[in-house]
Amino acid sequence: MRKSSLTAYFTDPDIISHIYRQLDDLGFKGGRVLDPSMGSGNFFSAMPEELKQESDLYGVEIETLSGQLSKQLHQTANIQVKGFEATNFANDSMDLVITNVPFGQTYLTDDKYDNNYAIHDYFIKKSLDLVHEGAMLLLSQVLLRWINKTIALEKN
Repeated sequence: MRKSSLTAYFTDPDIISHIYRQLDDLGFKGGRVLDPSMGSGNFFSAMPEELKQESDLYGVEIETLSGQLSKQLHQTANIQVKGFEATNFANDSMDLVITNVPFGQTYLTDDKYDNNYAIHDYFIKKSLDLVHEGAMLLLSQVLLRWINKTIALEKN
């Protein structure tokens, strides 16, 4: 638990249900879905059944107890109990990345990137790399500001 206790936050299922309604309105009907910071798997638990049947589910959780719980709750999902930085998903391979990005001042190292990133920056950057062109990605205003700032910094 100590690995994630400073960055863990579990999203309310009502909020997740609203997100799935919005995704449906945007035309998302299924595909390869990744939750890279899944905790106990609320995003998979609240997923509408018809969407679940049309999707291949992938999850990542660094905290052992939550990861094992997720494996029991979501037995048809491919769940890896390790850090997101230790995964080897191919770029452009996901139709949807949906998660509650962990925030904090912990920095992650990944050989795929030239820089180390704060945990929230890393999760956003890697998630954007994993979704293919035309894939679904919903971001809050805070994350949109981060993306604009980061893109501007990386261009310089």
